[in-house]
Amino acid sequence: MKKRIEIFLAMILVFVMISCDDEKKTENPPSFASLEDFYAANGTASKIYTINAATGGSFTTLQGTMVTVPANAFVDQNNNAVTGNVNIHFKDIYKKSDMVLNQLQTMEGTFDSRLMKSAGMFFIKAMQGNVAVQLAAGHKISVRQPFFGLPGDTAMIPMSTFSGDSLFMGWFPNIDTLTITALNYIYDFYRFNSPLGSGSWLNTDNPTFFSAYSQTPIVLHPLDSFSSYKMEVYLLFKAVNTVVHIYYDNGNNGFNYPYAPLGTECTAVSFGVKDGKLYASFTPMVISDNLSLDFSLSETTTEAFKANLESLNE
Repeated sequence: MKKRIEIFLAMILVFVMISCDDEKKTENPPSFASLEDFYAANGTASKIYTINAATGGSFTTLQGTMVTVPANAFVDQNNNAVTGNVNIHFKDIYKKSDMVLNQLQTMEGTFDSRLMKSAGMFFIKAMQGNVAVQLAAGHKISVRQPFFGLPGDTAMIPMSTFSGDSLFMGWFPNIDTLTITALNYIYDFYRFNSPLGSGSWLNTDNPTFFSAYSQTPIVLHPLDSFSSYKMEVYLLFKAVNTVVHIYYDNGNNGFNYPYAPLGTECTAVSFGVKDGKLYASFTPMVISDNLSLDFSLSETTTEAFKANLESLNE
């Protein structure tokens, strides 16, 4: 009798375990109230590295970026030398897929918003406790960006955008320096206002890569309601590390970009959120004169969307 009870209890336990597994398999996918929710859930978070302000130090990220901070590099807002530990908030973005997930792009903020080829961008800020510190005059922080097996590009220059870990419109040449070695781009920044409490975005870019191409306006027309999905569109260019975020124009009922490089290949990545669900479209194209294309969104999962996005990194 006792043995039968033990067998019965064991069967109940197995049934409960199977039921729990089935429940996990049928859990609802993530629900997003808006695209802002989607970005918040899938963007790259800063990692915190601790440096002794008096002695300096270095750290290397998971992507192979090495950051070197010299001794006595920081001052407070009253220009007094900072001692003790300083927390460096840092994130590095190299792949086109990560640029999209972090609302970034490789577009210059001057000269008709021309496209650029990126060798990588990074965000940095320095804090002591809850108080921002900044670079002392004459000091620099060096950031070694790996080549990832690609040849060095001598047309790369240092660029920056508006301070802050937030959406921006474009990159601008600055007074920092860039050195190209056999293995790295070494981005040295000296600017007195970096890094502030709001942080700074810096980028290694080639602003002349597309200068040989004629430009043409293109427009992408959504067959779905823009207001229902609050959709966004990015162009990811083939075989070059270039991403541009293009915006909706009510006047032509589409996403308009007036400076597309004629004859290049790219994919328009469109996505939006409706009723908590993610919708997307991947539209490959060759840029032709005054190109006009229609696209339609389909329901997808975060995993499928990110997998399709990562396939465009080459």
